[in-house]
Amino acid sequence: MNILKSTFIQIIRRKESPLFLVLFIACLSFFGWLFDLMSLSSFSPKYIPIPPSSVSMFISLSILFLINNNLGKSQFTKSLVTLFVIIDAFYCSIIFLEYFFNLSWDIEYILIKNHEMFGGVPIGRMSPISSILFVFISIGIFSFRQNNSNIIKYTGGGFSLLVFLASSVLLIGYLYNAPLLYGSKIIPVSLPSTICFLLFSITLIRVFELKFWTFNLIKDNKVIRQLLKSFLPIVVFMVILQGFLDTVFSFN
Repeated sequence: MNILKSTFIQIIRRKESPLFLVLFIACLSFFGWLFDLMSLSSFSPKYIPIPPSSVSMFISLSILFLINNNLGKSQFTKSLVTLFVIIDAFYCSIIFLEYFFNLSWDIEYILIKNHEMFGGVPIGRMSPISSILFVFISIGIFSFRQNNSNIIKYTGGGFSLLVFLASSVLLIGYLYNAPLLYGSKIIPVSLPSTICFLLFSITLIRVFELKFWTFNLIKDNKVIRQLLKSFLPIVVFMVILQGFLDTVFSFN
């Protein structure tokens, strides 16, 4: 029992441990698309399923991060990981440009040709918000191994924090039963994607540590730093939990 407990604690302490949950959710969603079980890809019939392109991005970026973090000591491995991260970022950038400039391209046609509709938006197509968040994650993966440049690390830490904030807002929308962009003409971010973005951003933030966040002006103040690290997350969690309970249950 002690050995099992010790092993579990060691897994939790590993900074990349949330990525294994990301891979699990992505693989589960992949089987959902493969065997036409949309409940595995959306977690609820009233929510839009995660598109195959997002599944591919989460699996690809998670594997590249793990390789870069654990096996990327040689220059060849680092160069290979950087190349594939750039390819992923370029692919997502094209998807974002399609929406931003209202282009007639459909690069996701490669993965799924015939798509159905969910409300007024197509199923199986990546949200423009997801595409830009994938670009931010790619920047974070590229940045954390740049040992000779603190500016690049600060940039990566800042983009990782943006992904965390955006995914937190999206997740709060789902918790309050009011997911963002549903009913609009913009494809919303699916619930599985939102959870994976949050887990991936937590991984990057743990890797970059506090010194590469955007709290440089207050990190020397020990009191404020302690409040940020302990009391603030607890208070935010309690407020979100209260709103979730008020939404799901009825209280007098």
